[in-house]
Amino acid sequence: MKNVRILDALVALYQKAKDGAIDLDQAALCIERSITKFETDMASTWLAKPTESLGAFSVRTRKALRRLNVQTVMDLTALSERDLLDVRNFGQVGLEEIRDALRAVKLDLRPE
Repeated sequence: MKNVRILDALVALYQKAKDGAIDLDQAALCIERSITKFETDMASTWLAKPTESLGAFSVRTRKALRRLNVQTVMDLTALSERDLLDVRNFGQVGLEEIRDALRAVKLDLRPE
């Protein structure tokens, strides 16, 4: 519901700028900041969720996450590619599976 209100406010702001009621540059900056905050809020809501909420991982990937005691998306984003690739029987296919799932919610693994 909160997201709908934010989007409605952005649409109203855009309309005012289009009608000349407010400065277009100011409106663009405000919209850009709002979108950044919205994306940050959305990413934050994902961090507390269990990794299963990212989708169905393969058996091999689930076993690797279990070996690393990864339970939440936050736990997963704290890992680097090297951390994952060091797990026995985990390789590039599993890594891509995890990367794709995280990218879908605008998150990523920890940089090396």
